[in-house]
Amino acid sequence: MSTEVGTTSTRRSATGYLPIENYGLIWNMRTCALVGIDGSIDFILLDKDKGGYFSISPTNNTTFTTKQRYLPSSNILQTRYILEEGVIDLIDFFPRPKELHVVAKLPKQTPFCESVAVQDVLKKWLVRRVECIRGKLDLDVEIFPAFDYARGEHTTEILLPNHPPGSLESKTVVFASENTRLQLDVTIDRGEEDVKFCPTVIFTKKQKPHMKGDGVVARIRLQEGQAISFVLRDDMPNHVTPEVRRKCWINNNNQPKIIGSIGFRRTNTKVDGEKS
Repeated sequence: MSTEVGTTSTRRSATGYLPIENYGLIWNMRTCALVGIDGSIDFILLDKDKGGYFSISPTNNTTFTTKQRYLPSSNILQTRYILEEGVIDLIDFFPRPKELHVVAKLPKQTPFCESVAVQDVLKKWLVRRVECIRGKLDLDVEIFPAFDYARGEHTTEILLPNHPPGSLESKTVVFASENTRLQLDVTIDRGEEDVKFCPTVIFTKKQKPHMKGDGVVARIRLQEGQAISFVLRDDMPNHVTPEVRRKCWINNNNQPKIIGSIGFRRTNTKVDGEKS
């Protein structure tokens, strides 16, 4: 699917949401989310002023084309931003549970052991990874959660204002309502090697009318080869996000067995000499 930004922005400005055909679905057999072709996940698709959203997209007043597809034989969604200045890929997915093999308990003892396949614990994570494929571009990241179907108030705490090169810390923001706590982890996957040009992620709080609490916003600049991951998940006091997140990515990408019965939307993602 290919859409000019003028088409999507006009429709979103008028209604608050995109046409349903301009959303891609990601899921993990427990929950799902709709990812707009403009890079926005509109939480629960509630009222546009209260429902909340998580958006990663080129800065305002930027002309670009977007294309959306699933990576081959998987539920991993790729949204590609194509501009004169460069190309950005946004990857979205929920980690699927790994398949483990355990020794089966048989009614009688035998000299042989049998194993059965069982699913590991399902991680309640939303993973969004953005990578610059060509050139350099500025992106706006905006996160405005809505708890209890946009009825519950929440607080926002920024724990890690900046991400210095080589930092092992990833827990950046905590959103807390009366019954739920979410944390945002940020990792710089590629680009830390050159300290001078290392991408920076600096979140600030922002209020919006009708929202029950503050959101956070950041502007990031990526150059060719640089990548940053954002993981929204249940709040945990002790965690090692960089290691676990990469394992989830490998698990989803190398063994993509969650396909389902939905029709996938395919597009040609060639950039040079592209024809729609």
